[in-house]
Amino acid sequence: MPRKEIPPQAAKLKVVGPYSTVVKFGDEYQFSGILPEIDPQNGHPMALDFETQVRQVLEKARTMLEICGLTPNDLWKVDIRYIGEMEEFATLNALYREFLEGVEIAPARVALPKRWILFDAKIEIWFTAVKQTT
Repeated sequence: MPRKEIPPQAAKLKVVGPYSTVVKFGDEYQFSGILPEIDPQNGHPMALDFETQVRQVLEKARTMLEICGLTPNDLWKVDIRYIGEMEEFATLNALYREFLEGVEIAPARVALPKRWILFDAKIEIWFTAVKQTT
């Protein structure tokens, strides 16, 4: 079964290294880490607050899923790295719950606090989805 790369331009993403943003293998899609909007002038997140960064990352994730003909219902594993305190974890959960609204079975998830994320972002999400068949 051949692998297929989904071009980053399709999702209006900028790739900053030697990797694919999405790779399709059969009905499975592997998505690379998604960061909030980064200012090209200074290399730091455009939004400094945690909630806005989470919203930006989840919106990018939804866009990437749509480009691949997928929805949050097709997610089966989500990994989240974040920098923050416990109150921010509650914010993350609330926004993630909104993102999954209408999903029949929530995907498996790992959420790990980290000390540092690329570009000084406060959150990064990557995931795997499998196209559902009826």
